[in-house]
Amino acid sequence: MDTSPYDSILRGQAYAKYRKAWDIPKYREDSPGEKYAKTVIAELGMKKGNTVLDLGCGTGKASKIMCKKGLSVHGIDIADNALNEEMKEAKSFKFTQQCLWRLDEVTPADYIYCANVMEHIPEKLIHATLFQIDRNMNKSGFFSISTNVDSFGPQYLSQQMHLTVRDGRWWADQMMRYWLLTWGQDPVDPFTVLIYVHRKVTP
Repeated sequence: MDTSPYDSILRGQAYAKYRKAWDIPKYREDSPGEKYAKTVIAELGMKKGNTVLDLGCGTGKASKIMCKKGLSVHGIDIADNALNEEMKEAKSFKFTQQCLWRLDEVTPADYIYCANVMEHIPEKLIHATLFQIDRNMNKSGFFSISTNVDSFGPQYLSQQMHLTVRDGRWWADQMMRYWLLTWGQDPVDPFTVLIYVHRKVTP
């Protein structure tokens, strides 16, 4: 799916924004993906030796949990300074700096894990991103998505970080074009939607 002519411009803007964000200690403290990892491993039936793409892996805290369960994890993030130092030498883990609407050099994995990332994608690139994810997911996946505007970006970066602020129904409708799914609100956080997706079975 061609995202030109604005693709390279947006990639550069996003890289600069998130590289700056990951240099701020407060941004590194929060890790939404970490709190869902164990539950998702169980819900999707991930087994030792399975492969996972951690999309928008950030510091790698969720990847660390998955690696400890015997999963082989490939972390993807647009910022090359996001990853914690300990993860750079972690076994069963590798990191690639890349934006999610351009996963051209990624090997497809059994599962995808994408925690509080999709809301950061510009709305005009949502389907390019879902298309790339679909190409690289062999079985099933998990998304957690914030449906609220962010406060961090305006306060620390003078710009919004959540670029696609939509409700759970909207997100489910977009993903139904690609996968079978179940979805609902996070029982603790009413401004986060949780979506489990599964590849459609071809007759």
